[in-house]
This record gives sequence, structure tokens and C-alpha cells, in this order.
Amino acid sequence: MSERRWPGVLAFVGLTAACAAVLAGVAALTEAPIEENRARRFEQTLTAVTGSARLAADVVWQDDLAPLCPDRALLRGTAAGYGGNIVWLAAARLGDAGPVLERVRITAHQETPGIADFLDRPESGWLARLPGLGSAELAALDTVSGATITTRALKRDLARALARPGLDDLACAP
Repeated sequence: MSERRWPGVLAFVGLTAACAAVLAGVAALTEAPIEENRARRFEQTLTAVTGSARLAADVVWQDDLAPLCPDRALLRGTAAGYGGNIVWLAAARLGDAGPVLERVRITAHQETPGIADFLDRPESGWLARLPGLGSAELAALDTVSGATITTRALKRDLARALARPGLDDLACAP
């Protein structure tokens, strides 16, 4: 390398180091607020799913199940959709006829905007048809045209969670 290139290389390395330091500083400054926002968003989703204000710290998960005493449970899972994973949280009523969905919320997804927007609107559209359905009824539920892979994956994962052995036997804390 010629001696004339050294100042340019050193300037480039210095600029790169300065940019890295700025990015590291921004990451350090924003890490805590980002985590607080995630926790707050999860608390809001938990409240929407359970119908009451609950703290995530009060939920005792046993694998992907948590009792909501005396006759309800929280379920969580991840379905493999068309664009990636669909992360969901649901409440189910436990009874003699078997568990049925009460509410479902999608907490994260990478599905196609415009086609899978129904995942972000649980109070209307396809997700609004899920409450009251058990595992067998989910299999018969129609899919959304244009989002067939997405809705089939979600139906299959929710049905599997509702049919999971031990769901009716969740132990409530004394």
C-alpha cells in the first residue's frame, strides 16, 4: 500500500470507530426503555386476553400453560405462518365438554401486510370468530382467502394447545 493511502485508511477506520461508539451508546441508552415498553405491551395484551388487569409476574407458566383459577387457563404458542412465526396468547374456559377459547391475541407476526391485517384486529374479522370454539370446531373453521397458510397454521396450533393433555388438570396455587 502506498504511503498516500494511509491517511485515507486511518480516517476511514476512525470514522468507523466513531460510528460504532455512537451506535453502542444509543443501544445502551435505549435498552431499558425498550424493555419497559415490551413489558407494558405484554401487560396490556394479558389484560385484553384475561379480561382483567393482571401482572405478568403473577402468571405461573407450566410449559406454555398457566392456570387462571378456578376454571380458566392461559395458553401461549408459536405457529409457523407464511411469512414467519405467529406468536399468540389465548385464554380458555375449562369445562366438562373440554376447553374452549375465550380470547386470542397475536403478539407478534411477520405476515404480509394488507393480506394478514386481520391478525392485528382481534375484535373483528376472522379472530373474532374463535371465542367459543374447542379443538374440534377449530378444524372446521373456514380459512381466510389469500391467507390460507396463515390461518391454517394458527388453527392447527390453537387446536393442538386446546387438546393438550393435562390442560384440565392445571394446578391452582393455594
